[in-house]
Amino acid sequence: MKKILIFTSVYEPGIKGGGPIRSIKNIVDRLSNRFEFSIVTQDRDLGDTQPFEEIETEKWVSLGKEKVFYTRKSKLTFKKTLKLIKESQCDYIYLNSFFSFKFSILIVILQRLKFMDASIVLAPRGEFSPGALNIKKNKKMLYIYLIKIFSMYRDVYWHATNELEVEYIKRIIGNTNKIHIASNYIEFSAFSPKVSLKEPGSLKLLFISRISRKKNLYGALKILSKITTRGNIVFNIFGPLEDIEYWKECETVINTFPENIRVNYCGVLKRESLDDVIKKHDFLFFPTFGENFGHVIAESLMSGTPVILSDQTPWRNLQEYNVGWDISLEDLEEFEEVITECLNMDQKLYSTMIENSQEFVKSICNPKNLDEKYIELFT
Repeated sequence: MKKILIFTSVYEPGIKGGGPIRSIKNIVDRLSNRFEFSIVTQDRDLGDTQPFEEIETEKWVSLGKEKVFYTRKSKLTFKKTLKLIKESQCDYIYLNSFFSFKFSILIVILQRLKFMDASIVLAPRGEFSPGALNIKKNKKMLYIYLIKIFSMYRDVYWHATNELEVEYIKRIIGNTNKIHIASNYIEFSAFSPKVSLKEPGSLKLLFISRISRKKNLYGALKILSKITTRGNIVFNIFGPLEDIEYWKECETVINTFPENIRVNYCGVLKRESLDDVIKKHDFLFFPTFGENFGHVIAESLMSGTPVILSDQTPWRNLQEYNVGWDISLEDLEEFEEVITECLNMDQKLYSTMIENSQEFVKSICNPKNLDEKYIELFT
């Protein structure tokens, strides 16, 4: 049985890291009968100053079907990283970031200096989308320039979740044939059929993601601030406050809303409450600057809740399937028109969208079709 060592900045029991945590966990749970998985990660959740409670650190511990080494980020030195790689006796190293120094760049340097024999598979997790690259752009472009000079990634294999991400990878790395496409697994068993009432003149919108510039909550709020049609709108926001300064900018917009538009920050959403919370809303409103997959999008559709998205995700042509909209971030007027249409939508039209949503995501994320793709990725 081949051994895979995964490096990721946050993992279970963490929840604030969002989709990447679920992506990795689903791979482990689905393929543990084919591969032996070990994971190196931080001893705390994203943005937390304190480590997890009741988690042993600085040693390999069993967590479900995988072994996990929890450590403080500052302790993950060059020497220690190499030691963990050798201890794992891995055939493959699976990285879940391009720009993380401790959990990605350091490992690529070790390979480039020939300190290890394991093959590297790297999943950029949306970091190469134009919207994501524009955040701290100069720093990122400098690193990309340097890695091209030194051919740093010539021996790295790439995991893309769709054809769009393949294009993004090639824009950064060049015309490589070492890109493998495999979409993310979805936990279908965690979701149940939706029964919901939709009254014209009433709209419940949902945002679930990290509060950071890449996710574009500020843009969502600015769009809502332009809605002048009479009716009651509730916009509930769930997610960790990753960027406090950015959240303060969002609050300045929230404070301008009239009484008929209520915005609530609801904290971090626990995994076990996800399906119930999504079902209580009419639409997911997520005009993100870039997602390589977007677990929350798939989860919303699986819960029977249609989506209003930007066109910076792989979930495209949604209106054709009557499960939502994917709109250019340049076309704010269309966003406003769509939200107004959703506000005035009646039960009959909405019920059709509910039915279509669950069938649509099932047709795309069939786990049986994905197994062989992941097996090929690590062979």
